[in-house]
Amino acid sequence: MRRGYRLIYLGVAVVGALAGVAIAGRPEAASDRIVPVTSTTAAPESTTTAASTTSTTTKPPDTSIDAPAAVIDHDAAVVIANAARKNGLATTVADTLTAKGWNDLRPATAIDPVETTRILAADGFEDTALQLAADLQLDVTIEPLGSDVFTTEDVTGDVVVLLGTDVTP
Repeated sequence: MRRGYRLIYLGVAVVGALAGVAIAGRPEAASDRIVPVTSTTAAPESTTTAASTTSTTTKPPDTSIDAPAAVIDHDAAVVIANAARKNGLATTVADTLTAKGWNDLRPATAIDPVETTRILAADGFEDTALQLAADLQLDVTIEPLGSDVFTTEDVTGDVVVLLGTDVTP
């Protein structure tokens, strides 16, 4: 009887090895592909129960840190100052921005002319100024808005756009 059990154990081992090669492939070919992480759970020992295999793939935890969302205030007071000396430029640009959802636009005339458009922003309005630049398709660096006076009118804002001669209506 013992010889019968030995043959059964040998047969189970051979079948298990062949099944392992059939599922996983030959050992030298294993480096050519990615194999998911698996865990094997054997059933409790019994003379009538076969072993079962459960396969799971684990995903590494997400360790990325999301950057804070940009704060864009379409209701910010935006002075659009014509520093290019082109008639109607500030009003034309204000109309363009109104169509893009900007609400508090204040066209004005700049005191001094400039060639290159500048955008200045008060503290906390830098993201708003960046969005304005994008809406106007301008590649500019946002400058801090100090206490300087830029317009001939008595007008103030959270963001000041000094339209230079590089802007075409």
